[in-house]
Amino acid sequence: MEPENSNPGKALPGTTINFERLPDDQFYENYANHVLLEPTAWDLRLVFGKIDPSKGPNTVIQHSAITLPWSQIKVGLYFLQVHLAAHELVNGRIQVPKGVINPPASPTEDQVKAAPQAEELFRILQELFEKFSEANPEAF
Repeated sequence: MEPENSNPGKALPGTTINFERLPDDQFYENYANHVLLEPTAWDLRLVFGKIDPSKGPNTVIQHSAITLPWSQIKVGLYFLQVHLAAHELVNGRIQVPKGVINPPASPTEDQVKAAPQAEELFRILQELFEKFSEANPEAF
């Protein structure tokens, strides 16, 4: 008798996931060197685009978007970190170009009034920025 899976979103231990891809004329693949994040209470929309210097400075041509629930973002972040660590282990540390990331800006008084957690969020952003800048000093 097969074990019953009470959580259909979670594979049972020891089971295999079968991946099937749509035919080439229905499967969409593209390249992006820019991602705009649009959060909601329910999910995060990732809007992908390509920087196009021929259109002027700082111009991004957006071409597609994918919306993911927050739980998938959290799991995806883990797997992105795993793949990045494996890639750097095999190929060496990836250099981040200078000026790509700026330090977080302190919240304004209006932002703190509108969102009491703004100061705590700024503290978290500072910690993340410090960790990133320590690991990627060439970026600054």
